[in-house]
Amino acid sequence: MDQSVTQADIADGLRKLGLKQGDVAFVHSSLSSFGYVEGGAETVVKAFLDVLGEDGTLAVPIFRNYFWDGPDQVWDRENSPSLMGQISETVRNWEGSRKSYHAPHPIAVIGRYAEDITERHNLTDFSIDSPFYRLLELDAWIVLIGVDYNRCTMIHIIEERAEVPYRRWINLTGTVIYNGISQRKTYPFFARQPNVNYDFMPLGLRMESEGLVKTTTVGKSFIRAFRSRDMYDYTMRLIRQDPLFLVSKDSKFVAQRFMPNYGKMLDEKFTKPIPLMESKNPIAQKLINALRVPKNLNPPSIEMKNRFETSDNLIIEEFRLKGNISDFIPVIMAIPKGYKDKLPAIICLHGTGETYERLMEQPFLERGGSLIGWARELARRGFIAVAITQFSHPPRLEPWNWEFPKLLSVYGQTAMGWLVSDVVTCMDYLCLRPEIDKNKIAVGGFSLGGISAFYSFVVDNRISACFTFCGGVGSVRSLIREGSTGFHSLYYYVPDLLINDLDHPQLIPAIIPKPLFIYGTTEDAGMPLSGLKAFSASATQAYQAPDAGVQIIIEEGQHALNMKAFEMMSNWLKRNAFNES
Repeated sequence: MDQSVTQADIADGLRKLGLKQGDVAFVHSSLSSFGYVEGGAETVVKAFLDVLGEDGTLAVPIFRNYFWDGPDQVWDRENSPSLMGQISETVRNWEGSRKSYHAPHPIAVIGRYAEDITERHNLTDFSIDSPFYRLLELDAWIVLIGVDYNRCTMIHIIEERAEVPYRRWINLTGTVIYNGISQRKTYPFFARQPNVNYDFMPLGLRMESEGLVKTTTVGKSFIRAFRSRDMYDYTMRLIRQDPLFLVSKDSKFVAQRFMPNYGKMLDEKFTKPIPLMESKNPIAQKLINALRVPKNLNPPSIEMKNRFETSDNLIIEEFRLKGNISDFIPVIMAIPKGYKDKLPAIICLHGTGETYERLMEQPFLERGGSLIGWARELARRGFIAVAITQFSHPPRLEPWNWEFPKLLSVYGQTAMGWLVSDVVTCMDYLCLRPEIDKNKIAVGGFSLGGISAFYSFVVDNRISACFTFCGGVGSVRSLIREGSTGFHSLYYYVPDLLINDLDHPQLIPAIIPKPLFIYGTTEDAGMPLSGLKAFSASATQAYQAPDAGVQIIIEEGQHALNMKAFEMMSNWLKRNAFNES
């Protein structure tokens, strides 16, 4: 007879994987994969609770295929059993276990964050207010016990948030029962197109080769564990290069039919020259002409996708802004609850490879050379924060691999012009919002977002202040002569910029006396130190007065956004941009 598996065996295995007290774990499992377990599924749950401790959290899927089999389906939040295995069902029935409200993909949770995770009335499976997104914010461990990567539901969060083109929105309708009360509910669901299948095994193997996955064997069970944030960030990078990366090899040909035809999209959009934005400032107009920033001919409109209140006293609105040349601009706005007077607003722009969600997540912390949640933190400090997903990033319709800029030039457009146009369109909309003081709207960003913010500040006189973190602001000439020109993609190198005297120091007269904050580092590959010093010298001379509102910080370090830089900017913003004590 094979040796039986004990609670101690399982706990030891989990610790070898790296799980510890206070962690959050989301578990897909096969009890039979262990062989014989003394005490069955209850032993496995006890092992997890022992390893995670009182401050830890254990979550499992309790799916049933409900709402897939027609509108007569019924799901009872408290009583419908899980079809995801004995361990899942044991967690569902555990004393103190809480169940989420979303019928198509419910989960059960035990521990510290059980209420936080489950008490969310999200409309779609993986929206930013969903239990799955909260698990991502908490950087939960994903643990696969005796099952492969194709059982990993968390990977689907990427497909929905990126709105991959081989899926489409459908409605799932049925009856749900909460606390004994029945009601009909319809849920939007991001379903695969017919004959398109997924295959997550190549992703898992790539993650293993990168050292992102830890493995061990307990009894006969092969167990994998990896952090949800590592998986999310890594996969987002992969699908930016290949949007069909998660599609099975045998259905890629079918999935390809649903990819946008970018060439046709451009050719139909630019049938004649587009009128450009106008400015009374001659320097700003020269920059507009170089960037080819289009004039907004119609007021912007929005398509509201989500609106909810948060535990950190904010109202979050997620919508798509429509107007000008972009088909849509994804926007998340965070509004402090209980405001009485009009509030200052800040347009927050992410770096390359990120999206607005990274800026609006609940945790506020440093990770991988950047800050997570800094826009949301500004909202917690009393501002209206507005984060947009920039040009050529998911889920926008442009190619996500920065190939689009090559095509734009033949139509008299520039990628930087599109980036700036999105900010200008956002300004048009914010000036219509009754909660916002339209005389106090700032713009700022990190890396790609920094240069987008700076050029927008120059061309749009309505923007009252600007801040950038390692945003490539300094001197383009210095970068070309001394820097690493391969650091930036084609978007950065605007035709005729230097020959028309539009290097960054030469743009400063167009923004005086509006407040400006620049944070740069000595070893930033995107802007050499000489460029920062050239810009600083020009700004200091132009602004003249020491209290004029310009602050340029140059510190030792690499291309990054850290907590110290954010706090310096935040203090500057209140003192100089919005005249607050």
